[in-house]
Amino acid sequence: MPVVLAALVIVGMLCALNLILTLGVIKRLREHAALLAGGPPTIAVGEAIGEFSVRTVHGDPLSDRSLGDETLVAFVSQPASRAWRSCRSWSTSRGRRAVAGSGSSRS
Repeated sequence: MPVVLAALVIVGMLCALNLILTLGVIKRLREHAALLAGGPPTIAVGEAIGEFSVRTVHGDPLSDRSLGDETLVAFVSQPASRAWRSCRSWSTSRGRRAVAGSGSSRS
């Protein structure tokens, strides 16, 4: 009888732990859904970007003031290296600077 009671207590504790973890996951999913409800941040073509100040992956400072008026800003995914090369060649042929953002830390 004590073995059955011990097994029942262990199963009950595991069920309670599972319930607590499930409630935590549900809470996080609701927070995530609220963040996604606003949609992705977008900038319309020709729209000015807001003020920012960051460091590049090489440690160099970069801000909206350092870009200048004739800078092409492009956000490309990592597999789209052809798109980045196209933006870079387009901007350099017109004497402009090109800056690209990526979803990963590598650029």
